[in-house]
Amino acid sequence: MSVTIRRARPSDAGACALIIHQAFDKVFSEHGFRYSSGSVSSIEAFVARLIGDSRVYGVVAELNRKIIGSNFLDERDSIRGLGPTTVDPNCQGLGAGRKLVLAVVRRARESKGIRLLQDSFNMQSLALYTSLGFEAREPIALVSGKPRGRLPSDIEVRPIRKSDLGACNNLCHSVHGFARTTELMDQFQAGFPWVAIRNKQITAYVSNLASWRTSHGVARTTEDMEAILLEASRLLDRISFLLPFRQTELFRWCLRNNFRVLQPMTYMSLGFYREPRGCYFPSIHS
Repeated sequence: MSVTIRRARPSDAGACALIIHQAFDKVFSEHGFRYSSGSVSSIEAFVARLIGDSRVYGVVAELNRKIIGSNFLDERDSIRGLGPTTVDPNCQGLGAGRKLVLAVVRRARESKGIRLLQDSFNMQSLALYTSLGFEAREPIALVSGKPRGRLPSDIEVRPIRKSDLGACNNLCHSVHGFARTTELMDQFQAGFPWVAIRNKQITAYVSNLASWRTSHGVARTTEDMEAILLEASRLLDRISFLLPFRQTELFRWCLRNNFRVLQPMTYMSLGFYREPRGCYFPSIHS
């Protein structure tokens, strides 16, 4: 019997969700981490949204017509976002993971590039992605906390307005060499993003601090990023985001503000990549 790959269908959501939960729970527990991404039913709702979104390419792996894994490619912007890639723990060693990654990499071959986040303690997935051409770019820490302090007097922080979107996209492009135009628009329509303004110019934005999986942010300086995190957190019990911890100044600020480091990850890329020129943090697909 050989593993086959096909396009994901809405009826696959339940089977995919169960495998995602089992696969992550197993690898997390083996390395002393607690998997906390909700119930199987909440994951099923998440997978159903992915499969139902025409801007997301989803595939499943089958063995003897039974689903044993899945993978997804976020195609909303020029840089694609890969994952989650998961395989049934009882079906490891059959090449399903490699086939699932190759399926979406081939799909994205005409794109500018691909990004993914990999759990650093998972040596198997690190080896897989590296063997398929991905390069490790940044060590990432998932951090969580509620900062306290005063906003600098020369920085204003407020919810984003539609008229801000162009400046936000320009800021993202100046930091990364590409913009997250559609991803930011989606978050704007949901009412999540915030901007920081200094000297009448937008110097930072964050897309959604209510959910670290969908939140990304860029800023001209660390102080601009700290200001927007501080002010936006006033409306939330706690904020979490994916911190590239080579940004030592921001990392130390988080530690001084009693943020907890929850999980290590590796930010990886295939295709276009430029060293960021500013302060930033990625979402799982950026």
